[in-house]
Amino acid sequence: MILGIASSSAQYLRVERVPFSVAAGRRSETTTIARDRIVLSQRSVATTPEAIGDILPTSFADGRFLLGFDGRIDNREDLSQALGIGRLTGIPDSVLLAAAWEKWGDDCPAHLLGEFAIAVWDDRDASLTLACDQTTGGRPIFYHATDDRIVFSTNLALLLGVPDVPRTLDLERLARAAQWQWPADGSTYFRAISQLPPSGRLRWTAAGHRVDRYWRPDWSRRVRYRRDSDYVDAARELLDRAVAAHSRVVGPLVCELSGGLDSTAVVATAARQDPTRPMQTVTAVSSADAIVPREESYAFHDEWTRVQTVAGLYPNLNAARVPALPMQADMADPQRQFVRTGMPGPNPFDRSWFDPARAEVAALGARSVLVGASGNLTLSAQAVTHLGDLAAQGRWLGLFRHAARLANAPGGARMAGLVRSAAREARAGVPAPRGPDLGPAIAARYRRGAALTLPPAPTRLAAERQGFLERTVEGRRVANVTSRALYGFESRDPLGYLPLVEFCFAIPPEQYLHGGINRALARRVLRDRLPPIVVEEQRLGLQCPEIAARIGSQREWLLATLARVERSPQAAEILDLIWIRDTITAIPRDLRDLGSESATPLRRVAAALQVGQFILWVEDSCPGLETL
Repeated sequence: MILGIASSSAQYLRVERVPFSVAAGRRSETTTIARDRIVLSQRSVATTPEAIGDILPTSFADGRFLLGFDGRIDNREDLSQALGIGRLTGIPDSVLLAAAWEKWGDDCPAHLLGEFAIAVWDDRDASLTLACDQTTGGRPIFYHATDDRIVFSTNLALLLGVPDVPRTLDLERLARAAQWQWPADGSTYFRAISQLPPSGRLRWTAAGHRVDRYWRPDWSRRVRYRRDSDYVDAARELLDRAVAAHSRVVGPLVCELSGGLDSTAVVATAARQDPTRPMQTVTAVSSADAIVPREESYAFHDEWTRVQTVAGLYPNLNAARVPALPMQADMADPQRQFVRTGMPGPNPFDRSWFDPARAEVAALGARSVLVGASGNLTLSAQAVTHLGDLAAQGRWLGLFRHAARLANAPGGARMAGLVRSAAREARAGVPAPRGPDLGPAIAARYRRGAALTLPPAPTRLAAERQGFLERTVEGRRVANVTSRALYGFESRDPLGYLPLVEFCFAIPPEQYLHGGINRALARRVLRDRLPPIVVEEQRLGLQCPEIAARIGSQREWLLATLARVERSPQAAEILDLIWIRDTITAIPRDLRDLGSESATPLRRVAAALQVGQFILWVEDSCPGLETL
């Protein structure tokens, strides 16, 4: 983690230096460098072999620059060639980054692939540059800037521990958090604290600061091949590259594995790349006594059967099945989340279902775990929205052809309905970018999602993907910040690899609709490495299928928590407390009477109450924060 402060006043830095160092963490591995107008502190954990022994922050270019770097660079070979560096063995990423910064200056981040947060101080002009990665989202940078200083950190809780950083809440952003919408526009849950957006870059001097993005999706880019099979071959090559880059770990290679397309794609690819390298997978499953509703036609609960089938293909893969623990009230308490991260996190009822599996990962000594979180953005994307674009472009033959194929696929909608829907979308035009409407649990004035600060997209499909990209990256930020803070390991997502994202955005949308099959690209790409039970499955795999009973079992705790939240005027302003109470009191005494339709409203209740508890925590001056 990185924590820093730059100021136009050296006297102010001297006053702040002691509490600043305490906020950085009283740990032996914390290194701090102080100069007249900058103090930079970092607590480093090596997550790549080359980073072992690397001490950060550091200086380079004869002391002109100070560098803080948290993360990983994936395009090491390309950089070494561009920079004229020969042998890479043993050279940490920070050395490559320093050489790249000397060559390209603050354009350097545009030349990088990976997951990173960068802070560079230039003594020559007393400027600070901050930058974060494009699409993996694992390393946010939060900052508070005034006329004469900027305080920044990769962990919001550390920033909140710095004196004079205001803690005034942004209620609109918190309303969105109660509906699983993380800030995707550079804001946070505090009015005076911002974060760099994906591919964000900030330059600060005593005269002020500016923020821009050094990368955006290029919707004009086209990748076109002669044959459908060429797209499959190209996607496989990119998937192999992505997984290889993310498999450069310290300690054992561990993957979270479910029965769906995305995590199995990552696991199978990693297993076949080096059959001699042992791999460990961890799968969270329901306990034997869990109250699980009956399966719906669109979903399945038994992911372990599919996991075993995948594991049977790869002798170097050891699959562990980890049952969830019965829900207890203390598992729902989000105080540890707030203290360690400074923000609300994933629904604590869902998160606690995964806790035993993540404890298993930590017990294995893993510092990194591979996940498949961004599959719906890339290989597993759907493109039904493209039908509306076909109608808008007057390509009626293509529209009818794709609609007919989708209608004939298993579980497909009626062709007439697909065509009518496409025609309505065409008449409506390309929507302006904004978040989805907010639902129950939120006061009416806050229910419409705030607009995302993105440029207009040329088509409906591009607009959909653009918004989904922002939300996916921000969701990944919350997940990885939580993973590092609560469990002690980072999560890596090969399916968010930038070249793969750019490829999937540039190929014809028809590749995702091929043969009228949902997620057609992923199914064709993965046939060479996954069994039919996974590749041909059209239903969704549900993790924590007993979530309704899990939340419902804590009815009294929910009511007691609601009573505390009701005492906060700020919580009452954004939350529909009457709807929340009615939903809780409607929970039946016999939890077996809860159907699958109860899951969504109860998840909304749990998320809203976590936001309410966060408001109470801030109103109470963030108790426990000093224990960092």
